[in-house]
Parts: sequence; structure tokens; C-alpha cells
Amino acid sequence: MSDLRETWTVTENGVEQTLGYAPTYFPGASSVSEARRITVGVAEESSNNDFPLVPGRTASVTGTATDSQGRPLAGRQVAVVQEMRGPNFGMFMTAGPGATVAPDGTFRIRNLAPGEYKLQIRTNVDLNGVSVPEVATAPIVIDGVDLDNVVLATTSGWSATGQVVMDGGTPPTGPPARFRVTARPLSGDQGLPGGGPGGGLAGDSGRVRDDWTFTVSGILGPARLRATVPDGFIVKAILQDGRDVTDTVFDPRNGDTLAGVQVLVSDAVTAVSGQVTDDKGAPITDGTVLVFSSDSSQWAEDSRFVRAARPDQQGKYEIRGLPPGEYLAAAIDYVEDGMWNDPEYLESIRGLAQRFTLGDADTHALMLKLLTPQ
Repeated sequence: MSDLRETWTVTENGVEQTLGYAPTYFPGASSVSEARRITVGVAEESSNNDFPLVPGRTASVTGTATDSQGRPLAGRQVAVVQEMRGPNFGMFMTAGPGATVAPDGTFRIRNLAPGEYKLQIRTNVDLNGVSVPEVATAPIVIDGVDLDNVVLATTSGWSATGQVVMDGGTPPTGPPARFRVTARPLSGDQGLPGGGPGGGLAGDSGRVRDDWTFTVSGILGPARLRATVPDGFIVKAILQDGRDVTDTVFDPRNGDTLAGVQVLVSDAVTAVSGQVTDDKGAPITDGTVLVFSSDSSQWAEDSRFVRAARPDQQGKYEIRGLPPGEYLAAAIDYVEDGMWNDPEYLESIRGLAQRFTLGDADTHALMLKLLTPQ
């Protein structure tokens, strides 16, 4: 991708216009969906990948920014960001100077080049003597036409409450602090100021208390609930009022609480292990082992059914904690970090992978030859 923020002025039919370059992707596309990948192997070079920048008319964006109580966010900054998402990451790149909110809550952002952006503003609101972080975001598309009346109203998001229990109904062993529940938003918004993924106040949201209860707060928009557990445990299921919602996308209204969540953990941990070798059976220390569900509907970012591991100095690998099911496994000489979360890539290596079945608490030994996909 190339991003050049230079602007210039032209006069057409006596009318002065400001132009700029839109963020441009190889081989000259203005959107990520039309972009093409460039594959570069280990110790390889890829040359002559030239592509032209796409020019277009800039535009202005105007609107209002208020908090959840309807009060103008005077003096706060409206940021303009672009979200670049790859197979295993979300990266925000500042795309413009943004604008300061006026005393009446209005704002104006000038000279935005064509492209897809996100407006974002953050604040803290005093509610009954407690400072509560709030945020507002709004996706916009600039195509050379001024955009008016954009409304930014901050919110504290929604929350989820529940308890962590063993699959037999008893509390887990070990310190609760080593367990944590989070929310993974479907958008790039990673929660409210001061929080990590899942939002909320730092050090509090998603923390499992001594009585094994938890509250995940400050969740913005649609999200899945996820839990991290220490070695020796596996997340067997996430239930809500007795219903399996492990991979369900929730989208309550802002201010609502999703109650009755139960994170079911087990110490019956699955394990897949083995050795990576070359064609002659000699151990290989390079490459990446990919183990992924044979069901392509399970191929998604942050999927519990897709895992990767690197072999050690003896070529051995181990992957623990996969849910029971039917899987495919392959050792690939070079895989771009996070590419295993790309369904298109997994489909391209499906025919090279070994198939096996993993049951509850199963340990499965699998020898893998290092492959070089064409």
C-alpha cells in the first residue's frame, strides 16, 4: 500500500478544487478488496512491483460530537484513522489531522482524500461521581463529495457478567488471576480508553475474582466472548443460560448487560505432537506446523480450531488445547505470520494436509514432512 497525503489545487471551469491521492493498493486499486498480494519467499526478492497512485477530489466532513448525556464535547479531538486489517492483526494508521470540536459540539474536517476512514472521539463522563470512559466511532467513505451531518455520540458500550466453572460444576483449581474473560469485537474497535481487548477499565474488565465471577465491560458493537486459561486447562464451552454460545456474535444495545454467562473449563486437555522431517526422515527445525479444522466454516480470525506452532531444535512440535473434532495438519516451509487465519490460504493447502480426528482429552502423534506449496 502507498499513502501520500499531499494535496494540490486545480481550477476547472472557473471553479477551484483541491485534489489529493487516495490510499492505493497494489496493483493500483483504491480498496483493499481489489488489492493483490505479493508473495516473497525466504531470501527472495520481488522486483518491478510498480503501481500508480490514484488521484481524486478531496472533501470536507462536518458533524456534531456529544457524550452519552447529549452534552457537546467541546475541545475534544475528532481523529481520522484508517483501519488496515490483515490475517492476524488490526492496525490503525492516522490519516489526517482531524478536528477540534467547537463549543456548540460541531466539527469540520477539511481536505480528506478519497478512501475509507473511521472517525473516532474519546472522553470521560462523570456519572454519579464515577468517571466512566466513553468512545464513539463512525465509518465514512470519501469519494470527492462533501459529507455533512455526521453524528458522533459517545457510549460506554455493553457488558457481560458470569462465572468460570469446571465441567463438573466445581470451581477450578489454581489462582483465579490466571484466568481472564475478554470480548473480541468484530470491528477494529478494541474497547474503551484504558482497557485492552474487550474494553473496560484497565486491570478490571474481564478479571476473574476470587469467587470465580467476572465482568467484561466497555464492549463496543458486535463481539464474541473469549477466555484465556493457564496451561493444563482448556475452554470446553461458553454458555449463556445453559445455551452453548462459544462462537456466537453478541450485539446488545449500549448500556445493556449480558448476564448468566458461564465459562466451562476442563483439565482434560487435548494434545497434538510429533516431528517435522525432510524427505529422508531427518528432523527439520524450520517451517511452521498448521493444524486446522476440516470444516471451513471454522476458519476465521481468532478461531479456536486453527493453531500454528514452530518446531524446536530437534524438529519436534506440540499443540495443546484444541477442541475435539476432525482436523488437517501440514508443515509448511514458509508461512507469513498470521496467514493461517486467512480462509483462502487454508483452502490452498487443504489438499497437502494430513487428516486426523481428535477426541476428548486425546493425545495424537503426527509425523509431518516439510512441504513447499506451489
